[in-house]
Amino acid sequence: MSRRTAAILDATNPASPLSVPAHETAVLLVDYQNIHVQHAGPKGMEAVKTAQSLRKWADEHRIPVIIASTDTSQVPPRHAKLHGRAVDILKAFEATPDLGAVHPALTPPPEPASRPVDGEGSSPSEGAPPYHVTRRLGLVSALSSEGLVGEILQERSTRSLIVGGITTSGCVLGTARDGTEKGYIVTVVADACADPTPGLHETMVGHVLPPTAHVVSLKELLSSWTVGR
Repeated sequence: MSRRTAAILDATNPASPLSVPAHETAVLLVDYQNIHVQHAGPKGMEAVKTAQSLRKWADEHRIPVIIASTDTSQVPPRHAKLHGRAVDILKAFEATPDLGAVHPALTPPPEPASRPVDGEGSSPSEGAPPYHVTRRLGLVSALSSEGLVGEILQERSTRSLIVGGITTSGCVLGTARDGTEKGYIVTVVADACADPTPGLHETMVGHVLPPTAHVVSLKELLSSWTVGR
């Protein structure tokens, strides 16, 4: 990766995720549904384990976690190119509902009656329960999820998004590009992502995502967050 596209991990640089405080940062975990994890093979499960560690780190730093997935009951409009494929996917979900469920390693607990905006009422090691948002099948960006931007992110004055998901060439790319265009600082945790197409994940994190997003490993993120602050 060239210097021009390398992640900026300098808290004095306003383009860096390290320049944004924890309460204005959010971790966005996208489409870790069982069907996608299985489709990605062993790399999918590795991404889930990394995402689990990312969520734990976020909880320890009181960074809100948002788990985004596709709604397994909504069909794209008939004029959409993937309408036919989506119908087949939804039939698979109906036959085996567990395929559409978020992987149990990341499954959020029941929503609380109320959620503290800035972490009051929860210890630093606990964090707040994660948000869980859904979007219609066929919408690639997690930021298209109902209520995510207008309610959750704006309510918390979020400026920086830390993203992981399956697949890298789908929801991760879509969310990262959309987030950048909406004015967020976007960081992609490469090892929290996976793609079923051989070599495509490496192309995405090595060449496609870096011009507009900060691409890091979980280890790089955690160490730089500590040192940079």
